[in-house]
Amino acid sequence: MSVCQEIDEFTKAIGATAPTAGDAQFFMWKQILKRPNYFRFLKNLMIVKISRLEKPFWGVGKPYIDLFNEHCNDYYLVLLAGDGSGWVFRKAQVNSMVENGTWKEAKDNNYKMNTPLPDSYHFHSANDFLNRHC
Repeated sequence: MSVCQEIDEFTKAIGATAPTAGDAQFFMWKQILKRPNYFRFLKNLMIVKISRLEKPFWGVGKPYIDLFNEHCNDYYLVLLAGDGSGWVFRKAQVNSMVENGTWKEAKDNNYKMNTPLPDSYHFHSANDFLNRHC
């Protein structure tokens, strides 16, 4: 299964949708966010990243985090582990992880996220995500 298919399965299962021309931020989405891992969920924006490595690892561009921080009251960052499980962070939690140095900015201008991540943000499935983090 491709990365896009896994992300699509997860987002469909939780009811997240891709941006549409009727969304207030549609123009921004289309101009800046070129990859298909940005969604709308519960009236907030959502970034979904996936790692299939045995020891999961993700990277999210600092410019995107800065953009979301500037234009969004809140947002979700979902880090999928490739087996249906993952971690979800809200805006304040993302900023806390960056500010306290847990997620460091690399030379390529991406924040690097490695396991272990806090158990309190973990979910085991899409249903578990909905039950525990919404």
